[in-house]
Formats: sequence, C-alpha cells, structure tokens
Amino acid sequence: MATIGAETAAPSVLTLETAALSTWPALRVVHDGHWLWRWANGYTKRANSLNFLDPSDGADAAARLDHAAALSLRNDIGFVVRSSPLTPPEVLAELDRRGFEVFEESLMLWRRLDGAAAAADPDVTIGPADDPAWLEAQSVLSGYSSQARQALAAILGVYGVPAWGLTLVEDGVPAASALLAIASGVACLTNVVTDPAKRRRGFAARMLGAAMAKAAREGASIAAHAVIATNEPARALYAGTGYRELYRYRYHRPSC
Repeated sequence: MATIGAETAAPSVLTLETAALSTWPALRVVHDGHWLWRWANGYTKRANSLNFLDPSDGADAAARLDHAAALSLRNDIGFVVRSSPLTPPEVLAELDRRGFEVFEESLMLWRRLDGAAAAADPDVTIGPADDPAWLEAQSVLSGYSSQARQALAAILGVYGVPAWGLTLVEDGVPAASALLAIASGVACLTNVVTDPAKRRRGFAARMLGAAMAKAAREGASIAAHAVIATNEPARALYAGTGYRELYRYRYHRPSC
C-alpha cells in the first residue's frame, strides 16, 4: 500500500483498518478471503477477533462464521466479531439472526501531521517497543497480571513495522506510557495509560504530543487513534488536538 500523500483530504477506511491491524499485530492469523481471524492469547479484543477488509466478500457468511467460531473455541478464546464499514452486510445480517450483542463501540479518529515536528518533551523517554524497561512501566501502570504481561511481551516480539515505547517520567518514576507504531505512513498510538494517582494533570496530552512529534520525525503523514465511544475525556482530548472521526467500529459476541 502506498504511503499517504500530503495532498490527500482524508484517508480511506481501508487505509486506517490495515494500518491498525499492522500496528497491533496478532500472534496467529487465519485468512479466509478478506476475513481475518486473529489470536493473541486473549490479550485485547482487536488481536482476538474476526475482522473484515472488503464489504463485498460476504458469500457463505454462515459457514465461514461457524469456522471462525470453531477456531476461537479451539484456541481457548471467546468468539468476538469486530465490525466496521468494511464488514459485509451478509455478516451483519447473520450476526443479528444469531442474536449476537454489541458490547462496545469505538471511534476511529485521524489527523494530519505537518512535516515540522514539535520539540521533544524532555520528560518523555522513547525507546524500542520491546525494551524491558517500557514493558515494566506499562505493566505496573496498567496493573497487569503476569499472564497479561507475558501476552503483551509476545505481541511486542512479533512487530513487523517500526514501533516505540514512550514513558513519561516524573521525579524518576513512570507516570504515563504509550505505544507508537507506524505502517504505510500512518502513526497509531495505543496502550495509553496514566498512573491513576496522577490523572487530570495533562500527562495524556503530553504523551500524545510526544508521540505525534516522534511520528512526524519518522516521516508519518497521518496519525490515527481509536477511542471508546463512551470515553468522553479521551474524545475531548483528541478533538482538542485536531483529531476527527472517520468511522466507527463495534465488537459483537454471542448473547449469554
């Protein structure tokens, strides 16, 4: 896929979907036409769900959903379907027929990066995504179990695109961290977390600024970020820094 040119008014849904998949890799992927079943030992929904890249690829939806469900069962994860504007209507109809429920909706936001990168934040350290120090900071700030930490470490070990861990340090102690990766000129920021005792002090905004500056220095032309629809503080933060919504996606699961 070609890198987005500066003259492009807005990226396509496909551009952001493929960038998001590339910048948050799964440990196992099974391709079925333009359907992608992804597995990462249960760590995050995006890496453990069925995804779609072509709304016209909806033939035999029922049988193919059965196959994806069997893969999930065999690999000991719940069967989760992620729908976006690229999901075939036949799939959505079949999910409705089966009584699947939507349990989360997110906004995919984007903004253009100007070529002139902002000055680096002296309190934000940036290193390789698989740096043990970043993994430690991310795990402590997120309150991860040993299993979640191991799952994240495994994902960090299979990155095929440039990726960096960012840590904001206050008084020698990590106060916030995030993960930045770039695919096809699109910079995606994930795993943004702040020490609960230090929230509402602008650390998330500083982390975002440092990430965008780094992305611009690395040649990215677009920044993208997914935000849960009900997370009003995060939506306000990104709107205030020039992000706007391109589309929404949802997670579906069988009703209990």
